Amino acid sequence: MKKMNVKDVNLGTTLNGLKHTMVKRIFSPSRKYSRLLAASQWWSKDDLDAYQLEQLQRLINLAYQHVAYYRGTMQVFNVQPSDFHSLDDISRMPFVEKDIVRRRHQDFLSTKTPLPALYKCHTSGTTGTPLTLYRDLRNVGFEYAMLSRQRRWAGLMPGDRYATLKGELL
Repeated sequence: MKKMNVKDVNLGTTLNGLKHTMVKRIFSPSRKYSRLLAASQWWSKDDLDAYQLEQLQRLINLAYQHVAYYRGTMQVFNVQPSDFHSLDDISRMPFVEKDIVRRRHQDFLSTKTPLPALYKCHTSGTTGTPLTLYRDLRNVGFEYAMLSRQRRWAGLMPGDRYATLKGELL
């Protein structure tokens, strides 16, 4: 058996610290969203509508300030973030076709989040051409929280075995 020296221990400590940091960065948002989802499933329709409107207004403001495509689109359609007063106001924005995202993918990146902090992912390409998208840790954390809640609703508890079947790029 090889004898470990101080350099090996420091590297091991560093790697364990990095592993802990990555797990914490991914699962901290997940825990926050799990608490939100657990509470929101019991909200009244009015409370849920109010929360959704608040989140829509927040998202529209962020998109206008930090995402070139949405800022440009809102200017073309003469729409300001302050024009969104109800959930129905989202209809003032046009649908985004996948081809636009493919051709102008850089215009969909937020200036608020640096590219190295984003995770690249792909759709499965069921329409013939996969689509490349970027996600941040909050988005990944929300997905984990949402999937965990769906599994609990189906009767699965943490530690239970299950299979996931979905389309993935190979």
